[in-house]
Amino acid sequence: MYAKGKSSLTGKKVGAQTGSLQQTLAKKQIKNSQVTGLAKTTDLLLDLKSHKVDAVVLEKPVADAYAANDASLTSIDGHFDLGSDMQGTAIGFAKGSDALVNKVNKTIDKINKGNLTDGYLKTAATYMKTNTKNTSMLAYWKVFGKGVWYTIFISLVAVVFGVLGGIIFALMRLSKSKVLHGIAVAYIEFIRGTPLMIQVMFVYFGIGMVVSIPALVSGIIAVAINSSAYVAEIFRSGINSIPVGQTEAARSLGLSQRETMQSVVLPQALKNIWPALGNEFVSLIKESSIVSIIGVTDLIYQLKVVQTDTYKGVAPIAVAMVLYFIMTFTLSKILNHFEGKMKHEG
Repeated sequence: MYAKGKSSLTGKKVGAQTGSLQQTLAKKQIKNSQVTGLAKTTDLLLDLKSHKVDAVVLEKPVADAYAANDASLTSIDGHFDLGSDMQGTAIGFAKGSDALVNKVNKTIDKINKGNLTDGYLKTAATYMKTNTKNTSMLAYWKVFGKGVWYTIFISLVAVVFGVLGGIIFALMRLSKSKVLHGIAVAYIEFIRGTPLMIQVMFVYFGIGMVVSIPALVSGIIAVAINSSAYVAEIFRSGINSIPVGQTEAARSLGLSQRETMQSVVLPQALKNIWPALGNEFVSLIKESSIVSIIGVTDLIYQLKVVQTDTYKGVAPIAVAMVLYFIMTFTLSKILNHFEGKMKHEG
């Protein structure tokens, strides 16, 4: 059907990796086409197999590898005109990496002189086929397990710092000091008004330009900052729900303002806000998945790894869904247990 390459795709829906040479070629050279851009090749292949696009434009070695490992796919020559301004694939290096550049150039020269490209690609394809012989999800339990561990670790650390930060900003917002109140309001509204994805990218890439921060630490910082803004509002509403008479009674007994807050107000407020706080903790597990965009090996990142290794798109997603459900359901039960104890004690 598509033996003529790009000319067969006139008026069709075509997928290509966002920002790639293939996307540019598809937009320029396939007439009347609707080009869909996605960041991951695995997602493009899912679009193709679920009939959301009619074809996917990929580099030949990548297309050949997927076709060799999936009988429902086939690879054809698109007959694209690369032209003089399209020089193909390039390699990016950090400035000053002269030694690395020289080594790469020597390797490329060796491949070109010996005309070894085809041989290397065949070897790679053979390895890929034999390496993914057992593509059952059970065979990748360690990969998924690593993702679950990182997801739980990120969530736990972010919860601790998120609650601490939330309490501090809630008290600042309730403070009579206009400066502290203003800072808290600005912080809470700004964090709640920007997407978590942007915050993760800013911490990792933006602050990372000044201070080098590892991806895992960047992810935890961003998630904790985001959570603290929402927790602050939860605590503020809980503190405001306590009758003024409670505070007045505590102060009349000789307790300081700090002692009143610690011993009287916050314990009662915690009982009132526990359901909302629990919902925030559960949401945090799911929202932490965004850290995969900066290379943190959480469950979503590992899901992509399994998709790439097995050439399966839906099965890894199903496994990840089940694992997320197990984590959130278990946490919900634990939180409900403590909520019941609080009610009993009250």
